[in-house]
Amino acid sequence: VNDATSGVGFARPAQAQGNAPPPRPTRRVFNGYSYSVRAPANHTPEEEARFHERQGQIIRDTRRRWDEELVPTLVRETDAMKAVDLQAATRQDLLRHLEEFIALDQKHWYFHGLAVGPIMYATSLLFPLYAQITGSQDETEAYRLLQGFDNKSLETDRELRTLAQQARKDKGVATAFAEVSDWQALRKRLQATPAGEAFLARLQAFLDYYGNRSALLNIAEPTWQEDPSFVLITIRGLLQRKPEDEEPRRHRLVEERESLVQGALQRIGDNENKRQEFLDILGISQALWPIREDHSFYIDQMSRALVRRVLVECGRRLAQQGVLDLPQEVFFLTLPELKEALKAPEKAPSRSEIQRRKVEHERFSRITPPQFLGKTPPDGGLSDTSEGAKFVRAINIPLTEERPSLLRGAAASPGKASGVARVVRGPEEFQNVRPGDILVCRTTSPSWTPLFALIGGLVTDAGGVLSHGAIVAREYKLPAVTGTKHATRVILDGQPLFVDGATGVVRLG
Repeated sequence: VNDATSGVGFARPAQAQGNAPPPRPTRRVFNGYSYSVRAPANHTPEEEARFHERQGQIIRDTRRRWDEELVPTLVRETDAMKAVDLQAATRQDLLRHLEEFIALDQKHWYFHGLAVGPIMYATSLLFPLYAQITGSQDETEAYRLLQGFDNKSLETDRELRTLAQQARKDKGVATAFAEVSDWQALRKRLQATPAGEAFLARLQAFLDYYGNRSALLNIAEPTWQEDPSFVLITIRGLLQRKPEDEEPRRHRLVEERESLVQGALQRIGDNENKRQEFLDILGISQALWPIREDHSFYIDQMSRALVRRVLVECGRRLAQQGVLDLPQEVFFLTLPELKEALKAPEKAPSRSEIQRRKVEHERFSRITPPQFLGKTPPDGGLSDTSEGAKFVRAINIPLTEERPSLLRGAAASPGKASGVARVVRGPEEFQNVRPGDILVCRTTSPSWTPLFALIGGLVTDAGGVLSHGAIVAREYKLPAVTGTKHATRVILDGQPLFVDGATGVVRLG
């Protein structure tokens, strides 16, 4: 399904927008790991000039297009997907719905590219200009020009904190969270009191709107709506902390942002052309930046969750017919195999073949995949300075000892923190995170964002200064070092850590 939706849809905007340089991206999955393909681009100076002129027009219109065209379409089409009664569908109707949902998700990933590409282009102009004006060598400083703006991820976190505040108001509800960890048992206990029932109603309203996330952005993973365990773990963690007023933190972010802007303007001085150039691209970048998280809410999460919904129903039907042992095994079929199995169950892959795929998937899930596959494009498409590289860039420092005392990575969010390492390899370990822990993981996605309200710092194997974890850490003023490559392998759970997000250094105690 990944190849059939995001891979196809994501490639279209480059062609539709006339993206000659940089290289046209596509996406492929190898052994369960997604890679973006970047082919060399050989273009004449005239073609490059036309490209940059066209991109300049696009970035000025993207915010309007997102607000007035793309979001209304996404809401209308996902609402229509939600309204489909899949359980009542005949086999033929289910197959039709599967094809319709896949086609819509491809369209939505096309929107993804229309939204994200202009953001990257705008920041690729802003950040070198800022460095030129200020002389700053701190890569994260330029990104602080974009902090303090609201987005859907921060909104989700805010609603979770509101739920925790509501739970805190009733002693019985708060005590239930402290004493019961299992979701089914907690729900049963809350149903026993009027206050508990009221809280469950608020929780359900939250899940109905914000519950399309899955912990790993993997279509095979249950969403919060299906399994709200992570939501409950987060609420429990928030209840263990003293309630904080978030407004002062946001105000500090805005003050710091405006101070950096004024500092740049003072350095420009009386050069009106340079001043206008800076303010122009700054305004465009600030307007576009929140879309980085908002697009994920509507596309990576909501649209993808609805495709999962139809796949789960297909799995349920095939399990009922004895084609699959478990409904979840539908995710070990290819899309053509699934369509064929819905038409003629006897043509589905054998159970032994499905079991072989499950074993292979488990084997590959335990490895650390290489950052790149194939040859690096000769045109610099993956250079350290490209915006695309800043999503994934890792510090290529080989380990010289099994248990080093120091790791280096990208200086992703400034600040220093000491704390206990909490190594988290997946959602099943979210419950282990305690307030003030240093979160150590392979990478993060929007579903991990609520943990940022609990932790004291972040260390990741993968990612650069534009990775999700880096961006959210800066919004929460958390020290973060990303792209260490080896953190989850060499750092022990419970080990003391010191994180310096300004230098990209992690010291192991």
